[in-house]
Order: sequence, then structure tokens, then C-alpha cells
Amino acid sequence: MLTSPVRFSLKSTLIVCLLSLTSLAQTPAPTNGLLFPFNEVEIEAAKQEKALAVTQEYQAKEKEIRANTALPNNERYTQNTANYRDYLKKMEGLLKKDQREKARTMLVEKDVKGLRQKPALPRLYDMLTLTPEQDAKLKELNLQHQIKLKTVQHTGDYSTQDRSDENKYINEEAEKKYNDVLAPDQRKKLAELKQADAVVKNIQLPPLYQKLNLNGGQTDKMRWLMYDGQKRFAAVKNDTALTPEARQQQLNTIQQDFDQKAFDLLDKNQKGKFDELVREANFKLPAFYAQLELTPEQEAKIKETLLWQGKQVAALNAQASLTPEQKQERMTKISSELETRIKAAMTPEQFTKLTTLLLEAQKKK
Repeated sequence: MLTSPVRFSLKSTLIVCLLSLTSLAQTPAPTNGLLFPFNEVEIEAAKQEKALAVTQEYQAKEKEIRANTALPNNERYTQNTANYRDYLKKMEGLLKKDQREKARTMLVEKDVKGLRQKPALPRLYDMLTLTPEQDAKLKELNLQHQIKLKTVQHTGDYSTQDRSDENKYINEEAEKKYNDVLAPDQRKKLAELKQADAVVKNIQLPPLYQKLNLNGGQTDKMRWLMYDGQKRFAAVKNDTALTPEARQQQLNTIQQDFDQKAFDLLDKNQKGKFDELVREANFKLPAFYAQLELTPEQEAKIKETLLWQGKQVAALNAQASLTPEQKQERMTKISSELETRIKAAMTPEQFTKLTTLLLEAQKKK
């Protein structure tokens, strides 16, 4: 249950998440060749050449890591992180104390800009029933927490152990401040959520949702929806007082509720992609193809071809600016390409038989 073309979230932790190196490397280089924020710090003229060399070395290494498609994602992340920390350490070594502080502040402010514009609650706290005052207080505390974490993140001269210790201390202090805002019953509820979190974060999303490029927040919410749905399913299945019909009806209701809530988490583009994936998953070849004794490989190729045709026709029909003549011309090209692809997927005997079956079907109509 809850594994059909349906839709579940939770993975960002209070542990610091290191900067996306790709976004930094893709920042357009200014005239002096340095990356933000070092291009806006007045580095001494005698150190400009060294700063440029350090930057180019960092970019070359980042490009090399990105190009190595054999790297597992976790290893790529580890290497990117090490490369970024080495880059920060070398760049900070070229700066004066006030310049280092300015550069760190600019990086931190860039990272928390979104939080300043749209404050967010700490993870899991949005599942509690908060008063407006609690909501505002927790969002401000979360902003200050993230600023501290980002400051550590963008400081190059921390050792691995020092960085870990500092992050741990920052997180523990933040937890204490968060909990001071809550009432006893809310703390109890939060403890239950944290206990469930260990289960939730290991829940695998349904295959269709794995193809939608969900962001971290969507993934977290999706997983919690799945967790809640699975608990409701279990409660209904274990209710011996229910008749089989009543049990199935309640299970269907839970499934439908989950489907709708999961679908509502998607943005417009993801919803369109989801509908397309569902159509593809449910697509079946017309019945007369069964008479052609197709191999599984042939069936897959023909299914792919017919789905291609459907997308082409839908896209053509959506072009309101075309004249009827232009549409007919393009429809003819689609039909010709369709025939070419179908013919390539079959033996000559199968294609001849298909042509006969199509003609017979047309006559019946």
C-alpha cells in the first residue's frame, strides 16, 4: 500500500550542510578573475597574482571532480567539500583580519538571504501547533542558528575536528533555545516526532516520485505523508471489528487522501511530469498487437514509439498559431516517422500482418 503512482519528506538536519560548490564555481568571474566575495575585497596588489592562481586551481579541481562521472554522489560531495575548504584556507591566508571577516560575512549573508526574506521554522517544529508568538520567536532563533553554522562553514582555518566540535556546540545551544519556547505538551510531541524521524528518513519514495527531482523540503514532507499513511493503514488492517467491505473502503479513503496531499506538494512542472509518467506507466498496446507474437523487446520499443507519437500530436495540437494546412503537413511527417519506427521494430512478416490488421480495423469502423 502507498506504493502505487502516489506521492512522501525529511532529511535536512541541524548539522551544517556545506555550500554547493557548483553554484560557486558557476558564478560569473569578474574582470579580476576572482570569485565572490573575494572579488569585492581589496586584496593587496602584491597578492593579486597569487589569489588568481588559487582561484584557477580551485576551479580546475572543481571541473575535474564534476567531469568524473564514475564518482558516487557521496564521494563527489566529499571531494568538493575538501576542495572548497582548501580554497577558503588559501584565500583567507592572503587577507588581513578585517578582510577575512568581511568575506565571511558576505558569504553568510548570501546563504541566509532567503531566510531573511522568508523566515522558516526549524525542522520538525512546523508539525507542532504553535502560537503566533512561538512561530515568530522560533523563526528568529532559526535564522540566528543558521548564521552561526554558515559562519563555521565559510571559515577556512578550522581543522576537521574543530569544525565538527563547533557545529555540535552550536546545534546543542540552538536546541536548548528552541525548547525554551515550547510548552510541556509541545516538547512531548516533539520528542515523539524525533523518535519517528529515525524511521521516516529511511523511507524510500515511490519510483514515480523519484523521477520528479523533488527538493529537500518536498522529500521530507512526502516521507512524513508516507509514514502517516502507513500507520493509518496498519490501524485499519488490525481493526478486527471491521467487515471486509468496510476495511477496504477505509483503506481506499486513506490511499486517496495520501494521493491528493502528495500531489499537492508538487509544483506546476512536477505535476505535469507526474501525469505524463502515470500515462506512460498505464499505457497498453492495442489488443491486435497481441496477434503479432512480439518479443518483450519489440513490445517495449513499440510502446515507446506510440508514446512518442502521442506527445508529438499533443504538442502539435497545442500550437494555435498554425494554419490547418501547416498542421496537416506536420501530422503527415509524424505519421511517416511513426511508420518508419514501427517498421524498424518488427520483422517484415510482422509489419505486413500489422498493416492487414489496421486495414481490417479501419473497415469495421
